[in-house]
Amino acid sequence: MGSILGKIKLTYQIGLIALVGIIGMIIIGVVYTNGISTEAHYQNEADIATTRMKIVSELEISMLRARRNEKDFLIRRAVDYISKHEHSFQAAAEGLAQLTSVKLHAEDEPIVEVIRTGMATYEQGFKAFVASESRIGLSEKDGLMGALRASVHEIETALGQHDEPRLTIAMLMMRRHEKDFLARQDRSYVDEMKALAAEFATLLEASAIPGELRGEISRKMAAYHQHFLAVADATTANVTTLKTLSDAYLSVEQNLETLDTAFRKDLEQAQATNAQVTDQTTRMIMWVIGLGIVIAAGIALIITRSVLAPLLGMNQAMTELAAGHNDVAIPGQGRRDEIGMMASAMQVFKETCIRVEHLRLEQEAMKRQAE
Repeated sequence: MGSILGKIKLTYQIGLIALVGIIGMIIIGVVYTNGISTEAHYQNEADIATTRMKIVSELEISMLRARRNEKDFLIRRAVDYISKHEHSFQAAAEGLAQLTSVKLHAEDEPIVEVIRTGMATYEQGFKAFVASESRIGLSEKDGLMGALRASVHEIETALGQHDEPRLTIAMLMMRRHEKDFLARQDRSYVDEMKALAAEFATLLEASAIPGELRGEISRKMAAYHQHFLAVADATTANVTTLKTLSDAYLSVEQNLETLDTAFRKDLEQAQATNAQVTDQTTRMIMWVIGLGIVIAAGIALIITRSVLAPLLGMNQAMTELAAGHNDVAIPGQGRRDEIGMMASAMQVFKETCIRVEHLRLEQEAMKRQAE
C-alpha cells in the first residue's frame, strides 16, 4: 500500500480523505432526501385518511341529527322539525359530496354508492311520510283527522237531540275502535268498524228519528267512515314508510361504520409505515456516517504511516550526514511524492558532502606532499 501511495502526491492523498467525506455527505444527502420524500408520501396518505375519517364522522353526526328530527316530528308532529330535518340532511348530502371528492380506494367506492342510495331512499321516504302525515293531519283539527272529528261531532250532535241509547252505544263503540286503531295500527279494527257501521245503519233505520234526519245522519256516517278508512289506509302506509326509513338509515349507518373502520386502518398503516421509514432512514444515515469515519480514519492512518516512516528515516539520515557519516542510505528515494522530492534533495546533499570530503582529503594529501 505504501508503494502505491508513494506514487501519489501528498496533496492528492490528503484530498482523498476529503473525497471520502464528500462522498459520505452525498450518500447521506441521497438517503435523507429519499427518506424525506417517502415520509412525505406516507404523511400525505395519513392526512388523506384523517380527512376521510373527519368527513365520515361529520356525515354520521348529520345523519344522527336528521334521525333525531325525524323522531321528534313523529312524536310532536311540529312543522319546525321538517325544516330542521331538511337542514341536517343537506349537511349530510354535502358531507357525502366531500367524501366522493377525496381519493378513495377501489373497494371503498361501492360502499359509497350504497350510502348514496340509502340516503336517497331515506330522504324520499321522509318526504313521503311528511306528506302523508300532513294529509292525515298534524293536529286533530287538520286534514283527514279534522274532517273525521267534524263528522263525529255532527253525528253526536244529531243523536243528542233524540233518545236513542242503542245508536249512541254503537257510536261510542265505533269511536273506541277508532281510538284503538290509531293507538295500535291494527287493521282488524277497520273490519270491526265496517261491521259496526252496518249495525248502526240497521239501528238507525229502525229508530224513531224522522226520515229526513235519518238520511242526514246516514250521509254524515258515510263521510265519517270514508274519512276513517282514508286515515287507516294512510296510517298503515306510514308504518311501511317508517320501516323503509329505518332500513335505509341502518344501511347508511352500517356502511359509514365500515368506511370509518377502513379509513382508520389506512391511517394506522400510513403512520406505522412512516415511522418505519423514519427509523430506517436514521439507521442508514448512522451507518453511512460510521462507515465514512472508519474509511476516512483508515486512509488517514495509512497515509500517516506512509509519510511518517520516511520522514523519520530522513531525519535519522540527516543526523548521520551531519555527523560526517556519508555512507548512510537516504530513505524514500524512488517515490513520486513530496517525500521523494525531499529524498532526492537529501541525496544531492549527501553527494555534495561526499565530494566536499574528497576535496578535503585531496587537499590534505597535497599539503602533506608539499611539506
